[in-house]
Amino acid sequence: ISETTSGGLTELSSKEGNIMDYGSLITTTLQRAATAREAISIMANLTSTYGYASSGEIFSITDGDELWLLEVFGKGTVELGMVWVALRVPDGYITAHANQARITTFLPCDDPDTCLMSSDAVTFAIDQGYYNGEPNDPSFSFSDTYDPVTTSGARFCEARVWYIFSQLAHPDDFDPDQYLDYAQGFNLTNRMPLFVRPKTGITREMVHTLMSSHFENSWFDPANDIGAGALGSPYRWNGLTWTISEDENSTYVNERVIGTQYQAWHWVAEVKPSTYNDDDETSIANPDPLRALLWWGSDEHTWAPKVPLYGGATNVHFTYDDNNCSARVACRQENHLPGNMLEFSWDSAYW
Repeated sequence: ISETTSGGLTELSSKEGNIMDYGSLITTTLQRAATAREAISIMANLTSTYGYASSGEIFSITDGDELWLLEVFGKGTVELGMVWVALRVPDGYITAHANQARITTFLPCDDPDTCLMSSDAVTFAIDQGYYNGEPNDPSFSFSDTYDPVTTSGARFCEARVWYIFSQLAHPDDFDPDQYLDYAQGFNLTNRMPLFVRPKTGITREMVHTLMSSHFENSWFDPANDIGAGALGSPYRWNGLTWTISEDENSTYVNERVIGTQYQAWHWVAEVKPSTYNDDDETSIANPDPLRALLWWGSDEHTWAPKVPLYGGATNVHFTYDDNNCSARVACRQENHLPGNMLEFSWDSAYW
């Protein structure tokens, strides 16, 4: 399960007393679910019981046999639970998300093999005054209702999806020029497709390259603007927006690159299907402990080494162990872990 935070309508964010934030939801679900569909059901049940304690989230969930895209939003002070829609990524297609909800129209959601939804995904919006249509209206857009795309959402979030699709998508499914004005934040109605076919098979190395990318050779390439300096650096240190004293009424932007220096940690997962066919077309089960392989790294993806961790692992090397301390100094010292946020150690890869 991976996630990006979309935010959404502020009044629907967590309320006091709700327990299941998105991180706890991921961990608790992974302890209980055997399949991607079961994970979706468990996440819905957990938040209905204990309350959802985060803002809008987008989850990618796979069990190796199926891949689902799940978008959720809390219900603020109205009630426990969340409104959500999950769409299965079709075989032979890819998707991407980057802090902006992307599921638009999805009705009718009547085939559980391709679409799942909370029973009130539409009616909650009607009851709260977010939508004036009918509950079964096929024009209802989930993301436009609960997380309307803004100029910032397009430029800082969807532009990263645009770049990924520009590098991977088959030209019959995605034309970068067609959607450039949307990614720039100039035409917010020109929404990009949710799923696209890749032009070639995708390897882990290709995903790592994209996770390290900085809009190279595109309209957004920060190495080509004035802030790049003499060395053509793609990095900026003054935030995403800024002003100048001569024109304080105008706001300027730094591009939000994929391979940002603000990353705390990152990973790329390879998940095998539950079975495979041998040379005789005999179905053979893949060993569960070896089906999932996580290539994990701390800090920025562009430069950090990646450590392989199998799903069946029960421990990690002490250099990567944080013992759930979340970098708290006293906690790391009590657990005899090397280094902390204030004390450097060559024996610690976790900061």
